[in-house]
Amino acid sequence: MFKFQFLIMCALVFGPNYAGGKSAPVFESVHVLNYTDANLKCQDHGGLLDMNLFRSSSLFSGIIENAHELKPYLLLKENVPVWVSGLATSGPYIAPYTCLSLDKHNFAENVTFDSNILYECSVECARKLRNIGFIGITGNTCSCIFESYRFPDNPECEESDFLDSNKGIIVFILLQRISSALSNSLDFNCVSASKEIGGPQYHATKCLSKLSGICSNRKDSSLSSECIPKLNDGEFCFLEENATFIEHIKTCVKYGGALLSVTSDVTEFRNSTVMLGSFREFKAIEDGEENKDMSCVSITKSNEIFYLEKERCSNVNGVICMDDTLDKSGCVSNNGVKTYLLIILLWYLLW
Repeated sequence: MFKFQFLIMCALVFGPNYAGGKSAPVFESVHVLNYTDANLKCQDHGGLLDMNLFRSSSLFSGIIENAHELKPYLLLKENVPVWVSGLATSGPYIAPYTCLSLDKHNFAENVTFDSNILYECSVECARKLRNIGFIGITGNTCSCIFESYRFPDNPECEESDFLDSNKGIIVFILLQRISSALSNSLDFNCVSASKEIGGPQYHATKCLSKLSGICSNRKDSSLSSECIPKLNDGEFCFLEENATFIEHIKTCVKYGGALLSVTSDVTEFRNSTVMLGSFREFKAIEDGEENKDMSCVSITKSNEIFYLEKERCSNVNGVICMDDTLDKSGCVSNNGVKTYLLIILLWYLLW
């Protein structure tokens, strides 16, 4: 009886926005608009979602795990892309290559970047190495590695450390072939490939797209017997289950391999579109003006992961404004009991 009376009192005092403690967005359904129209829609509602709400602690700045810890989590619908404010410029295409021990390798010329290390390092090394060679990431330190460098034939990092730049030197290969094929693409961060009559074709693809994949032997290890079915006498294995880019990356590492980055390495290419290990990082430009050479940025929630993707500003996506992130629940916020809930409760008890 007490709970029923209290809920009624909250509804009377704070109106229809109260719904079991969750905020009700200004727009009850997700509008689908291009970036320009989305900006206009949110002009009087605090602007589009602020990109600063979504900062990744992982090596991949566009992939934010543990997304449920971020404030906008409840507002985003599963697998519905939504615009965020600002524009983006892309780096060159790269792919995971190997992991080196911190104690065994010392590169002469290193550069330190305060943020967005993978983007900054890939741009810096593509310029220095003319897009042929490798980049090494250790914390915020970037190393440009020549193509002739002799990498070890045996693994130097634990499986769990393969993508942790605080525990090893994470090496990526610069992919000149992919960069040339998709140099003018304004869409998406990842790459897929399909089998066509004239040979495999590359496509700019959303990283959260669920596709099949192919694991290949890595420089420092061979694929385990658990990775099946095998292709090319065991040099590759086919991942038949559709999965996202980061899921395939982790699966291939688990099997002692790497997600295949270019398709010409495979002679038994399956009749399906496959996710490749190739991708590019991007740099957000929060106050940039929309132009034909820049991409816009969307965010999508999928299985408690946020995916930030650059894409054409003319594409259509959902719209959530900053005002929608403000707590309008009246009685309970996403972070717990509000001060005025306690005041009302005291008033009720005294009354």
